[in-house]
Amino acid sequence: RLTLILSCPMDLKNFPMDIQTCTMQLESFGYTMNDLIFEWLEEQEAVQVAEGLTLPQFILRDEKDLGYCTKYYNTGKFTCIEVKFHLERQMGYYLIQMYIPSLLIVILSWVSFWINM
Repeated sequence: RLTLILSCPMDLKNFPMDIQTCTMQLESFGYTMNDLIFEWLEEQEAVQVAEGLTLPQFILRDEKDLGYCTKYYNTGKFTCIEVKFHLERQMGYYLIQMYIPSLLIVILSWVSFWINM
């Protein structure tokens, strides 16, 4: 069992209606592929997310892409496995946190032009 804190570079071209793909790689730095090889479990779900996990800005999709990523360094060939998580941004969060307050500020600023002096 692992507990991780991860970061993910994001492509914000379609913000706030974007879907991000974040990759997590697990790699052995101490043992080469002659000594250790990582493999995904076939008979059960290999990657499990905590029950009831919620993210305020994203929906974590159920689909996860599992793969292998062998790494080559000066010291040898190392085993590596990777999982790709798909995060869908929640539009409602940005409506409440950004768009509606910004719209209200603009409307309030226009009101000053409509007031008779």
